[in-house]
Amino acid sequence: MSSRVIRDSLRTSEAVDNLRDATFRLYIYLFLAADDFGLIEADYGAIRDAAPMRAWGREDVTKMMAELTEADLLMPYHADGHAYAAINHWRSYVNSTRPKHPVPAFGMGHCHRPLGYKNAATRNAAALILGLLPQASGLPVVHRQAAGGPLVKEQVGVKSEEKRVEQSLSTPDSPPPAALPVASRLPRDWQLPEQWLTWAVRFTADQRHSVTPAAVVALSREFADHWRAKPGKDGAKADWAGAWRTWVRNNFAKLVGSSRPTDDTQARIARGI
Repeated sequence: MSSRVIRDSLRTSEAVDNLRDATFRLYIYLFLAADDFGLIEADYGAIRDAAPMRAWGREDVTKMMAELTEADLLMPYHADGHAYAAINHWRSYVNSTRPKHPVPAFGMGHCHRPLGYKNAATRNAAALILGLLPQASGLPVVHRQAAGGPLVKEQVGVKSEEKRVEQSLSTPDSPPPAALPVASRLPRDWQLPEQWLTWAVRFTADQRHSVTPAAVVALSREFADHWRAKPGKDGAKADWAGAWRTWVRNNFAKLVGSSRPTDDTQARIARGI
């Protein structure tokens, strides 16, 4: 388990401040258990190993993980038949040349510019891992032939390209934006945008499942009812598109299950009706 630097922004985060005490403790344990790229194994046994001093049952862990996901602090995903999660807004020193866990299908946008690197090899590896995947902020994009593939060096200008990558990764962080987006409530007449529906279908396809548009629309009605019923500031979001993506990830199993034909439908299909 690695030692981690806890940033000052943790104590000024409204999402973190709203967590229950037990969930906050789990959040810190997950920080320690995550790899250098903010990825963790998220099944019950792995989480119990990450928090050995806490006698949390499976139901407790499930509720706390759901709370972290709803707060947009955790981004769950599945790969190779196992449960994993990415810690959102992740930033750490990078000592390894590759993630310990599978990279999520939705990319590495949760990971910000690393605080530092063990050596030049890890710096270049981080550029390949983070730059080749969808990235909302963080490392500059470094174009190579295949995502996650080996470093392919061009015949011409290899040294200058390596120098450019190293310089770009060692530059100071850009200053934060002058103003933060303002939180608002979900409009009463809100309808699921077409691009949000498309993203949900593509996301489930990336997880090797398929869903019907009707199932996504039905889930969006639950999404709208949930957030409209939330009182006060808890029902306001600065990024509703991000809240929708979190909702889909958190209700992934339900969404996939609702797209399966019922037993009656399967029997009709078998009879050729």
